[in-house]
Amino acid sequence: MCPVCNSHPENHLHMLFLCPFALSIWGKSLSIVTILSIHPSAINSVKSILLGLFKPSITSVLKETASIRFTLIAFILWEIWKSRNRKVHDNTNRNSSYTVHSSESLAAEFLLARKIPTFQHHQVSSTTVKFPKYPESIKWRSPQVNWWKINTDGASRGNPGAAGAGAIIRDYEGKCKIVMAAPIGYTSSLSAETWALYLAITHITPREIDNIWIESDSTQLVGFINRDTSPPPYLQGMILDIQANIGKFNSCRVTHIHRQGNQAADLLANTAVDLLEAYGVEASLLIWKDVCPDFLKNVVI
Repeated sequence: MCPVCNSHPENHLHMLFLCPFALSIWGKSLSIVTILSIHPSAINSVKSILLGLFKPSITSVLKETASIRFTLIAFILWEIWKSRNRKVHDNTNRNSSYTVHSSESLAAEFLLARKIPTFQHHQVSSTTVKFPKYPESIKWRSPQVNWWKINTDGASRGNPGAAGAGAIIRDYEGKCKIVMAAPIGYTSSLSAETWALYLAITHITPREIDNIWIESDSTQLVGFINRDTSPPPYLQGMILDIQANIGKFNSCRVTHIHRQGNQAADLLANTAVDLLEAYGVEASLLIWKDVCPDFLKNVVI
Protein backbone atom coordinates (compact mmCIF):
# COMPACT_ATOMS: atom_id res chain seq x y z
CA MET A 1 0.00 0.00 0.00
CA CYS A 2 1.26 3.48 -0.87
CA PRO A 3 2.60 5.08 2.37
CA VAL A 4 1.83 8.60 1.10
CA CYS A 5 -1.83 8.38 0.09
CA ASN A 6 -2.64 5.10 1.91
CA SER A 7 -5.28 4.24 -0.68
CA HIS A 8 -3.61 2.53 -3.67
CA PRO A 9 -1.17 -0.31 -4.24
CA GLU A 10 2.41 0.91 -4.54
CA ASN A 11 4.13 0.52 -7.90
CA HIS A 12 6.34 2.68 -10.12
CA LEU A 13 3.43 4.08 -12.09
CA HIS A 14 1.55 5.09 -8.97
CA MET A 15 4.58 6.41 -7.07
CA LEU A 16 5.87 8.70 -9.79
CA PHE A 17 2.72 9.79 -11.61
CA LEU A 18 -0.68 8.70 -10.32
CA CYS A 19 -0.41 9.16 -6.55
CA PRO A 20 -2.35 12.33 -5.60
CA PHE A 21 0.89 13.82 -4.27
CA ALA A 22 2.69 13.18 -7.58
CA LEU A 23 -0.27 14.45 -9.61
CA SER A 24 -0.29 17.71 -7.65
CA ILE A 25 3.41 18.23 -8.47
CA TRP A 26 2.99 17.60 -12.20
CA GLY A 27 -0.08 19.83 -12.23
CA LYS A 28 1.74 22.76 -10.55
CA SER A 29 4.84 22.65 -12.72
CA LEU A 30 5.08 25.82 -14.80
CA SER A 31 6.85 24.13 -17.68
CA ILE A 32 5.17 20.74 -18.06
CA VAL A 33 1.59 20.02 -19.07
CA THR A 34 -0.34 18.04 -16.47
CA ILE A 35 -0.33 14.26 -16.59
CA LEU A 36 -4.12 14.37 -16.68
CA SER A 37 -3.99 15.85 -20.19
CA ILE A 38 -2.76 12.49 -21.48
CA HIS A 39 -5.67 10.28 -22.48
CA PRO A 40 -6.40 7.78 -19.67
CA SER A 41 -6.34 4.85 -22.09
CA ALA A 42 -2.70 5.62 -22.84
CA ILE A 43 -1.66 5.47 -19.18
CA ASN A 44 -0.54 1.92 -18.66
CA SER A 45 3.15 2.27 -17.86
CA VAL A 46 5.83 4.80 -16.93
CA LYS A 47 7.08 4.62 -20.50
CA SER A 48 3.67 5.49 -21.93
CA ILE A 49 3.45 8.61 -19.77
CA LEU A 50 6.94 9.77 -20.67
CA LEU A 51 6.19 9.26 -24.35
CA GLY A 52 2.94 11.15 -23.91
CA LEU A 53 4.74 14.12 -22.43
CA PHE A 54 6.86 14.39 -25.58
CA LYS A 55 4.09 14.03 -28.15
CA PRO A 56 3.90 17.11 -30.39
CA SER A 57 0.17 17.41 -29.73
CA ILE A 58 0.84 17.69 -26.02
CA THR A 59 3.96 19.85 -26.03
CA SER A 60 3.37 22.16 -28.98
CA VAL A 61 2.60 25.04 -26.61
CA LEU A 62 6.02 24.71 -25.01
CA LYS A 63 8.79 26.72 -26.60
CA GLU A 64 11.77 25.27 -24.75
CA THR A 65 13.89 22.62 -26.43
CA ALA A 66 13.39 18.88 -25.95
CA SER A 67 16.59 18.80 -23.89
CA ILE A 68 15.22 21.36 -21.45
CA ARG A 69 11.93 19.45 -21.17
CA PHE A 70 13.78 16.20 -20.58
CA THR A 71 15.96 17.82 -17.89
CA LEU A 72 12.97 19.22 -16.04
CA ILE A 73 11.09 15.90 -16.23
CA ALA A 74 14.14 14.10 -14.82
CA PHE A 75 14.45 16.48 -11.87
CA ILE A 76 10.72 16.34 -11.11
CA LEU A 77 10.91 12.53 -11.00
CA TRP A 78 13.98 12.74 -8.76
CA GLU A 79 12.33 15.20 -6.35
CA ILE A 80 9.15 13.10 -6.18
CA TRP A 81 11.26 10.07 -5.28
CA LYS A 82 13.18 12.03 -2.62
CA SER A 83 9.98 13.41 -1.13
CA ARG A 84 8.51 9.92 -0.85
CA ASN A 85 11.69 8.66 0.82
CA ARG A 86 11.49 11.48 3.36
CA LYS A 87 7.94 10.44 4.17
CA VAL A 88 8.77 6.74 4.47
CA HIS A 89 12.12 6.94 6.30
CA ASP A 90 12.00 10.25 8.20
CA ASN A 91 8.24 10.77 8.50
CA THR A 92 8.83 14.23 7.01
CA ASN A 93 6.28 15.79 4.68
CA ARG A 94 7.27 18.15 1.86
CA ASN A 95 4.45 20.05 0.19
CA SER A 96 4.04 19.82 -3.55
CA SER A 97 4.79 23.52 -4.16
CA TYR A 98 8.19 23.17 -2.50
CA THR A 99 8.93 20.07 -4.56
CA VAL A 100 7.98 21.87 -7.79
CA HIS A 101 10.21 24.83 -6.93
CA SER A 102 13.10 22.56 -6.00
CA SER A 103 12.75 20.61 -9.26
CA GLU A 104 12.67 23.73 -11.44
CA SER A 105 15.55 25.35 -9.56
CA LEU A 106 17.76 22.27 -9.84
CA ALA A 107 16.94 21.88 -13.52
CA ALA A 108 17.81 25.51 -14.23
CA GLU A 109 21.06 25.24 -12.28
CA PHE A 110 21.98 22.07 -14.15
CA LEU A 111 21.36 23.71 -17.52
CA LEU A 112 23.38 26.77 -16.52
CA ALA A 113 26.28 24.60 -15.34
CA ARG A 114 26.43 22.30 -18.36
CA LYS A 115 29.25 24.21 -19.96
CA ILE A 116 31.91 26.57 -18.62
CA PRO A 117 31.40 30.00 -20.22
CA THR A 118 33.69 30.67 -23.17
CA PHE A 119 33.27 34.13 -24.55
CA GLN A 120 34.68 33.26 -27.96
CA HIS A 121 31.71 30.97 -28.60
CA HIS A 122 29.19 33.77 -28.07
CA GLN A 123 29.45 36.75 -30.35
CA VAL A 124 27.40 39.51 -28.76
CA SER A 125 26.49 42.31 -31.14
CA SER A 126 28.61 45.43 -30.70
CA THR A 127 26.07 47.61 -32.50
CA THR A 128 25.64 50.87 -30.65
CA VAL A 129 22.31 51.09 -28.89
CA LYS A 130 20.99 54.63 -28.43
CA PHE A 131 18.91 55.38 -25.37
CA PRO A 132 16.87 58.52 -24.78
CA LYS A 133 17.80 60.97 -22.04
CA TYR A 134 15.80 60.81 -18.84
CA PRO A 135 15.40 63.18 -15.88
CA GLU A 136 18.12 62.99 -13.23
CA SER A 137 15.57 61.71 -10.71
CA ILE A 138 15.24 58.32 -12.46
CA LYS A 139 18.82 57.83 -13.62
CA TRP A 140 21.18 55.33 -12.04
CA ARG A 141 23.13 56.79 -9.13
CA SER A 142 26.34 55.45 -7.63
CA PRO A 143 26.31 54.21 -4.02
CA GLN A 144 28.21 55.86 -1.20
CA VAL A 145 31.85 55.12 -0.42
CA ASN A 146 32.56 51.50 0.57
CA TRP A 147 29.28 50.28 -0.87
CA TRP A 148 28.51 48.23 -3.99
CA LYS A 149 25.29 48.57 -5.92
CA ILE A 150 23.63 45.53 -7.50
CA ASN A 151 21.21 46.14 -10.36
CA THR A 152 19.25 43.17 -11.67
CA ASP A 153 16.58 42.49 -14.25
CA GLY A 154 14.79 39.53 -15.79
CA ALA A 155 13.25 39.12 -19.23
CA SER A 156 10.71 36.58 -20.49
CA ARG A 157 9.50 36.70 -24.09
CA GLY A 158 5.97 35.36 -23.87
CA ASN A 159 5.69 35.32 -20.07
CA PRO A 160 6.14 32.45 -19.71
CA GLY A 161 8.64 32.09 -22.52
CA ALA A 162 12.35 32.10 -23.27
CA ALA A 163 13.89 33.87 -20.30
CA GLY A 164 17.14 35.47 -19.23
CA ALA A 165 18.62 37.18 -16.19
CA GLY A 166 20.90 40.18 -16.14
CA ALA A 167 22.93 41.68 -13.30
CA ILE A 168 25.57 44.36 -12.95
CA ILE A 169 27.48 45.10 -9.75
CA ARG A 170 29.31 48.44 -9.49
CA ASP A 171 31.29 50.20 -6.77
CA TYR A 172 30.93 53.76 -5.50
CA GLU A 173 33.00 55.04 -8.42
CA GLY A 174 30.69 53.35 -10.92
CA LYS A 175 33.32 50.78 -11.89
CA CYS A 176 32.03 47.36 -12.88
CA LYS A 177 32.89 44.59 -10.44
CA ILE A 178 30.73 41.81 -11.91
CA VAL A 179 28.59 41.79 -15.06
CA MET A 180 26.36 38.82 -15.77
CA ALA A 181 24.03 37.58 -18.53
CA ALA A 182 22.37 34.25 -17.75
CA PRO A 183 20.04 32.27 -20.06
CA ILE A 184 17.67 30.45 -17.70
CA GLY A 185 15.29 28.48 -19.93
CA TYR A 186 11.52 28.74 -20.16
CA THR A 187 9.82 30.58 -17.30
CA SER A 188 7.85 33.65 -16.23
CA SER A 189 9.14 37.21 -15.96
CA LEU A 190 8.80 37.21 -12.17
CA SER A 191 10.79 34.00 -11.93
CA ALA A 192 13.45 35.52 -14.22
CA GLU A 193 13.61 38.64 -12.01
CA THR A 194 14.14 36.43 -8.97
CA TRP A 195 16.81 34.33 -10.69
CA ALA A 196 18.70 37.50 -11.62
CA LEU A 197 18.98 38.61 -8.00
CA TYR A 198 19.70 35.10 -6.79
CA LEU A 199 22.60 34.69 -9.22
CA ALA A 200 23.97 38.15 -8.44
CA ILE A 201 23.89 37.78 -4.65
CA THR A 202 25.51 34.34 -4.76
CA HIS A 203 28.45 35.66 -6.79
CA ILE A 204 29.71 38.07 -4.15
CA THR A 205 30.75 37.59 -0.51
CA PRO A 206 31.19 39.82 2.55
CA ARG A 207 34.93 39.29 2.12
CA GLU A 208 34.76 41.50 -0.96
CA ILE A 209 32.47 44.23 0.37
CA ASP A 210 30.60 44.88 3.62
CA ASN A 211 27.73 46.99 2.33
CA ILE A 212 25.43 46.39 -0.63
CA TRP A 213 22.56 48.27 -2.25
CA ILE A 214 20.20 46.20 -4.39
CA GLU A 215 18.03 47.84 -7.03
CA SER A 216 15.36 46.15 -9.13
CA ASP A 217 12.66 47.54 -11.39
CA SER A 218 10.31 44.80 -10.13
CA THR A 219 8.18 46.19 -7.31
CA GLN A 220 7.00 42.64 -6.57
CA LEU A 221 10.53 41.34 -6.05
CA VAL A 222 11.48 44.30 -3.86
CA GLY A 223 8.38 43.63 -1.75
CA PHE A 224 9.29 39.95 -1.38
CA ILE A 225 12.88 40.65 -0.29
CA ASN A 226 11.84 43.37 2.16
CA ARG A 227 9.15 41.03 3.56
CA ASP A 228 6.41 43.51 2.70
CA THR A 229 4.55 40.88 0.67
CA SER A 230 4.66 37.08 0.46
CA PRO A 231 6.09 35.41 -2.65
CA PRO A 232 4.18 32.68 -4.49
CA PRO A 233 5.00 29.16 -3.27
CA TYR A 234 7.21 28.30 -6.25
CA LEU A 235 9.53 31.23 -5.43
CA GLN A 236 9.61 30.91 -1.64
CA GLY A 237 12.72 28.74 -1.51
CA MET A 238 14.76 31.07 -3.72
CA ILE A 239 13.54 34.19 -1.86
CA LEU A 240 14.60 32.62 1.45
CA ASP A 241 18.04 31.85 -0.03
CA ILE A 242 18.39 35.46 -1.21
CA GLN A 243 17.39 36.82 2.21
CA ALA A 244 19.84 34.47 3.92
CA ASN A 245 22.69 35.62 1.67
CA ILE A 246 21.78 39.27 2.19
CA GLY A 247 21.90 38.73 5.95
CA LYS A 248 25.61 37.89 5.74
CA PHE A 249 26.50 41.48 4.83
CA ASN A 250 27.02 44.29 7.32
CA SER A 251 24.44 46.57 5.68
CA CYS A 252 21.98 46.12 2.85
CA ARG A 253 19.36 48.27 1.14
CA VAL A 254 16.78 46.88 -1.28
CA THR A 255 14.95 49.52 -3.30
CA HIS A 256 12.94 49.96 -6.48
CA ILE A 257 14.38 51.75 -9.49
CA HIS A 258 12.51 52.95 -12.57
CA ARG A 259 13.06 50.84 -15.66
CA GLN A 260 14.76 53.78 -17.37
CA GLY A 261 17.42 53.79 -14.65
CA ASN A 262 17.97 50.06 -14.94
CA GLN A 263 18.95 49.97 -18.61
CA ALA A 264 22.23 48.11 -18.11
CA ALA A 265 20.59 45.17 -16.32
CA ASP A 266 17.74 45.20 -18.85
CA LEU A 267 20.16 44.97 -21.78
CA LEU A 268 22.00 42.09 -20.09
CA ALA A 269 18.76 40.19 -19.45
CA ASN A 270 17.68 40.57 -23.08
CA THR A 271 21.17 39.58 -24.27
CA ALA A 272 20.74 36.38 -22.24
CA VAL A 273 17.40 35.70 -23.97
CA ASP A 274 19.05 36.33 -27.36
CA LEU A 275 21.69 33.72 -26.51
CA LEU A 276 19.05 31.23 -25.42
CA GLU A 277 17.06 31.70 -28.63
CA ALA A 278 20.20 31.43 -30.75
CA TYR A 279 21.97 28.52 -29.02
CA GLY A 280 19.18 26.75 -27.14
CA VAL A 281 20.42 24.43 -24.43
CA GLU A 282 24.02 25.19 -25.39
CA ALA A 283 23.68 28.81 -24.26
CA SER A 284 25.74 29.36 -21.12
CA LEU A 285 26.17 31.89 -18.35
CA LEU A 286 28.39 34.83 -19.29
CA ILE A 287 30.34 36.64 -16.57
CA TRP A 288 32.72 39.56 -16.81
CA LYS A 289 34.77 40.48 -13.73
CA ASP A 290 36.30 43.93 -13.18
CA VAL A 291 35.56 44.91 -16.77
CA CYS A 292 32.63 46.35 -18.68
CA PRO A 293 31.83 44.48 -21.94
CA ASP A 294 31.96 46.66 -25.03
CA PHE A 295 28.28 46.34 -25.90
CA LEU A 296 27.37 47.76 -22.49
CA LYS A 297 29.72 50.73 -22.41
CA ASN A 298 27.30 53.22 -23.95
CA VAL A 299 24.77 52.35 -21.24
CA VAL A 300 27.13 52.28 -18.23
CA ILE A 301 28.17 55.89 -17.67
